[in-house]
Amino acid sequence: MEAKFSSTGLDELLEDERIHSGRDLDMPKPRPDLYLHAAEVEGVGPEHCIVLEDSDTGAEAARRAGMACVLLRDLEKPAPSWPGLLRIGHLSEFPVILKKIIDAQAKARSIAA
Repeated sequence: MEAKFSSTGLDELLEDERIHSGRDLDMPKPRPDLYLHAAEVEGVGPEHCIVLEDSDTGAEAARRAGMACVLLRDLEKPAPSWPGLLRIGHLSEFPVILKKIIDAQAKARSIAA
């Protein structure tokens, strides 16, 4: 993950200790446990999380956890058609999406304050 994140600029948007992976728990997807654990550790509700996945099983785990999901998959290949599932064809597209979400959340917090 570190190599991919640094090559796409994600390392500039995310802090290492805030990145969660299958190493956190020994519970296989599509169980949502890993994603729910990550939300709990971060102190946020699942509805405020976004998951980056490259498998249907992982996307299903995010869906079961009640989280938004961006599926990284060649746009020529089939994918689930779940409501709210976003698709990108290359990891380089994710920082743009993530930055928009982070900026929108920051704006919403400043308006609410």
